[in-house]
Amino acid sequence: MQVGDTITLKEKYEGKQYRVKIAKVIPYAAGIAVFMPIDQFNETFEMKVDLFDQGFRDPALLLKRLSTPGKPEYFTGYFSKEKLTDIDEKYISSCITEDDMTKLSRQMNVSMGGMFEMIKWFAVALAVLIIYLLTKLILERNTTAISMVKILGYENGEIGRLYLITTTWFVLFSIIISLFLSSVTMLEIYQALMINYNGWISIYYSPQVYPIMVLMVLGAYALVALVQFRRIKKIPMDEALKNVE
Repeated sequence: MQVGDTITLKEKYEGKQYRVKIAKVIPYAAGIAVFMPIDQFNETFEMKVDLFDQGFRDPALLLKRLSTPGKPEYFTGYFSKEKLTDIDEKYISSCITEDDMTKLSRQMNVSMGGMFEMIKWFAVALAVLIIYLLTKLILERNTTAISMVKILGYENGEIGRLYLITTTWFVLFSIIISLFLSSVTMLEIYQALMINYNGWISIYYSPQVYPIMVLMVLGAYALVALVQFRRIKKIPMDEALKNVE
């Protein structure tokens, strides 16, 4: 939705429809909402103050409203970044603090944090397995060639760089592509899930997550590369002679 678009709001129970034009789009992480001036809201949705109910709950407030010129205004509440000190406590239904808003995230971290830690290390183990199988396949298919270059006088370090550097670039490229695709995919899935909820929780990736993920995969690759380098050292020179036809 963009500024100038017209949207239709449908009343859930009475079937009424209201067409409103978007004048401005603002970031609001708490949910998907439509904001409008209180006077326009009262007029559009025909919201009126129930004087009888108000007089029953607070006669003093009713007398004050009746003595004040103008039409009584309906309102649902106030949003404020600071504590309101000029309102009587009896008129305050609830006060939501930052601690209240973050309580759910803390509870989820306590109850599910251990599971996410397990998933993290499982992903590292899976990365080790995939990289190991990839490098193992490359070395097995080039065993004869490795033996031949040993006969030609190449050192183990030179052979390791020859075969493992290509794999290193492939791993780095895969990490970058995977981070981008996973971030975009998770964002799309998360937004699709949140549309079905009444509220809204913004998704946030900490900047330190990406370098940590890269370092973890590179650490896994370094471990595999060390194992495969030892495998290269164990390939004998006579392996090339055995397979000569």
